Amino acid sequence: MRLPLLILFSTLLGVIGCKSASAESTEEPLREHLWKHRVILVSARTPQMPALQKQLTMLGTSIAGGRRALGERHIVLYILARDARRSCERLLFEQSGETATEKLDAQTCARISRSIDKDKRGEQDFAFLLIGKDGGDKLESKEPVSKDRLFKLIDSMPMRMREMREQKNQGT
Repeated sequence: MRLPLLILFSTLLGVIGCKSASAESTEEPLREHLWKHRVILVSARTPQMPALQKQLTMLGTSIAGGRRALGERHIVLYILARDARRSCERLLFEQSGETATEKLDAQTCARISRSIDKDKRGEQDFAFLLIGKDGGDKLESKEPVSKDRLFKLIDSMPMRMREMREQKNQGT
């Protein structure tokens, strides 16, 4: 009698465990970056919005030096457009200056939008959000953020200071 109950209990725990794991991934689509990347979410009503274009220019995403600086800081950029197509893409910056760009499917875009729409961020024409490697919100703005402001903040973070020391030690 004990063996069937034990099997039933183990099976239920397994099912519950699977449900919570899948619920977690649905609720937190950015979890894959935890402790690996700093995430920048830029959200705009349309991909052509001047504020969005200004933000991308300010970050230097179109020039090798800008991409390299973003890569050194382990940044992943998500660009979300909330127009009828709900388009979004992810840019992963490498220290070499290379960029891996990926257009995300509508379902992933919707999950990311839901995850950042807490506190009604999604209702704004433009929103900038920096999430640290620890998963915490570090900077939020309704206007484009300058690269200098962003890098000054990131470079003052204890984890980034450690990264810079390690990079320096590896280079000498």
